[in-house]
Amino acid sequence: MELVTLAVLIATIATLHRVATNANDSVRALLPSLDDPLSNVLLSEGFVARNHRAVEIAPRLTNILPHRFEKEIDGRTVVVVREVGARVQTVVVETRPHVPWPDTDAVLHWALEPGGLVAAGLLAGGLAQWVQDGATITFDGAVLRMSYPFTYGRPGAVRRAIDLIVACAAKLDRGPETLADWVFEIASSDSASYARRIATTNLLAAGLPAERELRLIAIGRTDPDVGVRLAVAAHVGEDVVELLELLASSVEEPSRVRRDALEQLVTQAEPDRARAALGRVLECDDGRRSDALAALTELVATDDEDAARIFALVDHADLLRLARPILWALIVAADEDLALEAVERLALVGTGADVHDLERLNAGPRLMARADLVAVRIRERIGRHGLSIVQTETEGRLSVVGE
Repeated sequence: MELVTLAVLIATIATLHRVATNANDSVRALLPSLDDPLSNVLLSEGFVARNHRAVEIAPRLTNILPHRFEKEIDGRTVVVVREVGARVQTVVVETRPHVPWPDTDAVLHWALEPGGLVAAGLLAGGLAQWVQDGATITFDGAVLRMSYPFTYGRPGAVRRAIDLIVACAAKLDRGPETLADWVFEIASSDSASYARRIATTNLLAAGLPAERELRLIAIGRTDPDVGVRLAVAAHVGEDVVELLELLASSVEEPSRVRRDALEQLVTQAEPDRARAALGRVLECDDGRRSDALAALTELVATDDEDAARIFALVDHADLLRLARPILWALIVAADEDLALEAVERLALVGTGADVHDLERLNAGPRLMARADLVAVRIRERIGRHGLSIVQTETEGRLSVVGE
């Protein structure tokens, strides 16, 4: 770029910054957005830009951008707010239903299991996928709000978010007395399996007239989603182990669902079935194994009874090698007697890396003494070529020797 052109550009940006800083919202709305995707999309949709502030868009580079946009849609005010923190933008879309919902406080987030019919109802019409993708939806009885990370590569997503929130507000305008009917529609016909599952679970928990409950159970039994079938089976008292096995090893299910299913398996199912299901999951070389290890580690760390049950499951020739991380969770978090047992099993499947970690273990004298003996047994088992000290420029390190 020529120096003259660069100087003109710098002067223009400086002028815009100075004008915008001293102007009111009406004047700022006329200023160019300097290629701000969010402003481009919303202004083209007829939103009015307000509340202009400086936004850091790159190191040592700021831009004056609107933080609030407003428009009347279907007789209600829709507000879009830009929240900026650490150069990460979050878009918040909110509106108010015309009908108040007293004593309502619903929160939907991917890490939470939605409870109650209101939360189930908010998942309709495509919002379920947004929640699973990281959006948060809240409704306090007056304001319906959705926030999600704004991606510059998909600025048009804000249009879909607005449409979904407006449609959801229109459903809320039906009033609380129609909520059960609304949620039944979701359970029986929504395209998102997650929405159907949550709707079915909460409807059955809330209690329905006998005829309608039987109809919902009949619909749920034939649902293609295993989670919906699980909700029905659990409600009527059927054996749910097979369904839990499918959920725990499913590729399509979100992490939270897989972890919950595995937790139920290892804490409630008959040991042989739980062990077989755990083995299938641990053999998966993907996120399913990570989810299983995370769920089991959490159980080991929080409950002594569960820790003992998990050790009994993995203390098997077919599982010990796959469950090495669980042995370490037991060594670190379980009571001393169980930790001593876990160290002993590590002698059978431990590697050179485990020798290094055993030598660094900080525990009671009994466990430390046992760890030293096990480290020796691992060395004897893997042989002198399995473990060596390789000198680097500054200090020695443990490594596995190649050919």
